[in-house]
Amino acid sequence: MRDYFRKLTEELSNTLQGKEVLLCSLNGEQSDFCRFNQGRVRQVGNVEQNYISLSLVDQDRVVSSVLGLSHQLPIDRKGCQDQLAALRSKLPAMPVDPWLAFETRPGEVGQPAVDQSLNTKEHLRCILAAAGQHDLVGIYSGGLQYGGYRSSLG
Repeated sequence: MRDYFRKLTEELSNTLQGKEVLLCSLNGEQSDFCRFNQGRVRQVGNVEQNYISLSLVDQDRVVSSVLGLSHQLPIDRKGCQDQLAALRSKLPAMPVDPWLAFETRPGEVGQPAVDQSLNTKEHLRCILAAAGQHDLVGIYSGGLQYGGYRSSLG
């Protein structure tokens, strides 16, 4: 996801006008869940979702929006470009933000990868083994959560 986020934000940064600055944040997850009843697995599912937050800054004014990502670059590029155009049209009407502060040094921030030495199947196997013949009822949820930040300043 890091490379995808980097490519998308680089392409968006190339469309900026004048002294505009684009601040982008990514939040996402890849999670599995499982419902237990009577000591057995009754329902399983998987969720993968990613959201990008776009903040357009110009002349001490800022306007922001959040979009869901499809992980299909042409679709996400178009959605983000359309949203950026909408933000640009709203920016002149925004008041100057006297408390506006953001990182101006080049760089990017991301959460480090998490060691997942056990996968979901192994977790469920351990849970069911521990439950034995007991009437286990509950929900398991696990997976990756991640985030990142990039700006058009570098």
